[in-house]
Amino acid sequence: MSSSDLSPIEIEAAIVERLKLRLIGTDAEPLPVKLVKFVYDTRQYGAVEEESQLVPSVAVIYNGYRAAEQVGQGAVQAVELDYLVVVVTRSSTQSLRASGAKASASEIFDATVKALTGWKPGPGVRRLLLGDAPGAGYSDAGFTYLPIAFTTRITYTPQP
Repeated sequence: MSSSDLSPIEIEAAIVERLKLRLIGTDAEPLPVKLVKFVYDTRQYGAVEEESQLVPSVAVIYNGYRAAEQVGQGAVQAVELDYLVVVVTRSSTQSLRASGAKASASEIFDATVKALTGWKPGPGVRRLLLGDAPGAGYSDAGFTYLPIAFTTRITYTPQP
């Protein structure tokens, strides 16, 4: 049994919904300026071809787990869950040197960090903590990828 009713993939979905609300808005509560065109989950992002992806966008990717503390010889096992939120922008210069792409990526980065740091995805899930992320990536097609890492924790206990 888990401390949370949410699986790692359901936590990913909760993060996606939070970012949609904070970066795009809703029909009932539209944002004055939408920061991104789309928020992808792992499955959606894996299915889109690079040249077809909407930009600017963010992709939320479940990035694995690490075993953490255990109590009672494994009677309670904490599990750290890692997620990457990748800010995707495009620049005609194929890097963030273009002022428009750099400003857009910076604004999306800031809004993402503010929306997720300290936010709790659900009951029994620890608040999201900002983690160490890999560096930015650039593609030959002119896309820039800026990953932001977040970590949370759930615990498991054996079922009777």
